[in-house]
Amino acid sequence: MLKNKKRNVLVIGVSKLGAEIANYESFNGVDISIIDLNNTAFRKLDERFSGYKIIGNALDFSTLRKAHIEEATEICIVTNDDATNVFLTFLINHNYSDKRIIVRLNDEKKIKILPKNENITTICPSIYSFNQYLEERKK
Repeated sequence: MLKNKKRNVLVIGVSKLGAEIANYESFNGVDISIIDLNNTAFRKLDERFSGYKIIGNALDFSTLRKAHIEEATEICIVTNDDATNVFLTFLINHNYSDKRIIVRLNDEKKIKILPKNENITTICPSIYSFNQYLEERKK
């Protein structure tokens, strides 16, 4: 990814996390697209959200193209389903290897099955929460 290239973020899944990421990036002037299967999920977005909302299945390449995946510099895969997130990580990494991928997994054991690639970052709430717990114990 070029340092001077404008960030363009694609969020897959309007989970609570997906909506927070999309709102944050939108408010900070980043080009943003967000995909979800369910139209009602978009209610989680702030009314000031200024990006693209795409209703569709991210496993379908036509949906990814509607969401401007070719222009995306970063893809956040944050559906509520780990199996979908793992599969999308493989799919996108294989077809768009230059993209930075951030994937959320609820089951930390699934981190081991992801492709080994410096462009892939995993967010795991249980690991993060446990690390926070350990930090609090030090105080």
